[in-house]
Amino acid sequence: MKEQYKSEEQYIQLTEVVNKKIRLLVEQISSDFKNIVSFIKGYPMHEDWKNHYEPNISSDEVISSITTNLQYQDILSQRLDHIIMINVLIIQELKNTESANGGTAELKIHSNKITEVNIRQLEGAYNEYISICSALRKDLDKFEKQNRLNNSNVFRSFIPFNNSLSIGTLVSKITQNMEVMASINFEVSDSSQSIDQAAMRVQSIYTMQSERDVLYACIPDMQEKYRISYNNDNDIFF
Repeated sequence: MKEQYKSEEQYIQLTEVVNKKIRLLVEQISSDFKNIVSFIKGYPMHEDWKNHYEPNISSDEVISSITTNLQYQDILSQRLDHIIMINVLIIQELKNTESANGGTAELKIHSNKITEVNIRQLEGAYNEYISICSALRKDLDKFEKQNRLNNSNVFRSFIPFNNSLSIGTLVSKITQNMEVMASINFEVSDSSQSIDQAAMRVQSIYTMQSERDVLYACIPDMQEKYRISYNNDNDIFF
C-alpha cells in the first residue's frame, strides 16, 4: 500500500511539472507568433517605407497566407490545453477516487495508455508547429523579396522564431516526463475494466479531428465502436 501511494505521488508531481511546462510552451510559441504579427503590421509605418516603397508584386496573397498560418497558434493552444485537462482529471481520480468525477476511476486504471495518447498528441502538435514555421519562413522571405526597400536591410534584422530552439528542448523534456508517467502502474480494484469508458471520456474533450485520429491510432478498436463523425468542430453525429 505504501508503494502504491509512492507511485501516485510521483505521478502527480510529474503531471504538475508537465502541465507547467506545457503552459510555458504555449507562451513561447505565442510570443514568436506575436512578433511576426507586430512586424507585419508595423512595417508599413517605417519612414523609409513611406519615402521609398516600390513594390514589385502585390503582397496581398503572401499576407493572406501568413495570416492563415498564424491562426495555427489557437489550434496548437487548444491541443496542448486538452493534454493538461486530461492530466488534471487523472490527478483528481488519484487524489480522491470516491468523490472525483462521480466516483469513477477509469482514467486512473488506464493511465498508462491515456498518457501514451497524450505523448502522441504532443508529438503531433509539435510536428504541425514545425511545418507551420517552415511555411511562415517561406512566406516572410517572399514578403521581403516583394517589398524590399531601396538600400534597406530592415528585413535582415528580423528573426521570426527566437524561441524555436528552446521550444524544441521543452517539448523533449515534456515527452521524457510523460514517458516516465506512462511507466507508472497503480494498484486498482478492477484492473480488468475495459478501456472503452476512459477512451470515451478523453474523446469528449477533443474538438479537432486531428486529435481524434491520434486517439483512434492508439486505441484501434475504438474507431469502430465509438467513432464520432463531424461535419465541423461544432456539429457531432453518432
